[in-house]
Amino acid sequence: LSERGIPAGSCFEELCLTPPEIISGIHREYLTAGASLVTTNSFGANALKFAAFGIESRTAEVNRSAATLAREAIAASGGKAWVAGSVGPLGLSGSEALARGIDREALFREQIAALLKGGCDLILLETFQDPEELSLALRIAKSLSDKPVITLIASPESGRLPGGAW
Repeated sequence: LSERGIPAGSCFEELCLTPPEIISGIHREYLTAGASLVTTNSFGANALKFAAFGIESRTAEVNRSAATLAREAIAASGGKAWVAGSVGPLGLSGSEALARGIDREALFREQIAALLKGGCDLILLETFQDPEELSLALRIAKSLSDKPVITLIASPESGRLPGGAW
């Protein structure tokens, strides 16, 4: 997206609403190149992140749109591909969330439910560094659907996660 002139610090996920053509175009390019899985533009599409941009009330709408744009690009290409609903970490430990009055479960539930409603074939939980947070997101995804879930942990070069786990 930055290569297309979207400034750093922008809410990339909001582009699923205005202008969605940028996101649709990127999906079509991947499909034309032979992709068999398209990832939604929803990595940080949760109410916590959106509060900084004043659009937290549009969380479900953005996620549904992210999935719909991917699904429509696949249909328009005439090909067959999977839609993976991208969900990134909140970056808050359970104790941090509790201290700030943030309901991590509700945040993940809203995002994942909207991605599924928009037509995702699977959920992609990516770049988590806290195994407990990843476990929470996975439990929520599995409670909402029997669709496949892919989980990815991102670790620094040392291999030790920020909480100390290897």
